Amino acid sequence: MRPFVKTSLFAVVSLVLGLVGLYLALRYRYIGLFSGVAAMTTGAVALARALRSQPTSEDIQMAMVGLILGAVQVLVTLVMLRNDVLVTT
Repeated sequence: MRPFVKTSLFAVVSLVLGLVGLYLALRYRYIGLFSGVAAMTTGAVALARALRSQPTSEDIQMAMVGLILGAVQVLVTLVMLRNDVLVTT
């Protein structure tokens, strides 16, 4: 049996914000932008904390995925907002 390993709360929050925020970025533009920034921020904090203390591969992986999904959300939102401006102009 594998011993209990405490998972970083920031890593979990980053992953959840990354996954849920990706849907929000496609559905509601501005909410996707804010959730993307929040996912990137919590992912960076989780990654910094994981590398400073005893890093587990799960914490690092969740933080990296949340960070990457947050960046994708911001890019998708900015592209969608740019296309809205081009269509309405």
